Amino acid sequence: MRLTPTKMNTFIVWSKDNCPYCVKIEAIFKTLDLKYVVYKIGRDFNKVEFYEKFGPGSTFPKVETGTEIIGGCSDTIQWLKDNSYLPGH
Repeated sequence: MRLTPTKMNTFIVWSKDNCPYCVKIEAIFKTLDLKYVVYKIGRDFNKVEFYEKFGPGSTFPKVETGTEIIGGCSDTIQWLKDNSYLPGH
């Protein structure tokens, strides 16, 4: 079943500058025409807030819906396949 993004499940991308995995996730969301918002470190949050939310040592990007933390780049691609946004599952 393909989930349709709504206000409750618009994707949130926790990102930073010069991050190739962050760019990749944003490109995938644009290609699939999915609703998403990008929060950037230094502009929207700081490292302490990021670690408090995702755990010490967490890496970028982190992706979530309004109700679920999906994970990083590979986790997000797998989630998109599992939920029929991308072919391959």
